[in-house]
Amino acid sequence: MLLAVLADFGGEPADLIAGKIIAKLEQLSEGSLELSQRTLQLVRLAVLRNLSKTVFETARKWPFRLTLRKTLFTRKAKKKVKRRQRGRQISRKGRSSLSMLREGFSEEVVVRITKLPAERVAQLKQQLEAGQQN
Repeated sequence: MLLAVLADFGGEPADLIAGKIIAKLEQLSEGSLELSQRTLQLVRLAVLRNLSKTVFETARKWPFRLTLRKTLFTRKAKKKVKRRQRGRQISRKGRSSLSMLREGFSEEVVVRITKLPAERVAQLKQQLEAGQQN
């Protein structure tokens, strides 16, 4: 039953399929603890299809208690979002630094304004100068 989340839903909404899978798991489980464990496994498998949030939200509507806040899944998802945000921030700062260096701002001013490490700004300046020489 757990692997059903990986199948083609044939156009049916993911939350409806998740509800059907959880209902079947409820029939097959011998108590709420087992059902909670199986549902947690379902959420982990749903990550492979980017449906973990949908499955989790569907499971939260069921009467059994499902706590995923401190699970590995949730921690990994939060770390991934933070890494993505950090990457965008650094990328944005890098583009700003390059623009400032092209306009003739000194490295010290660029470091002070963008808060990038001086080494990174120096690298960007070297890349910029190497690109202008070619």
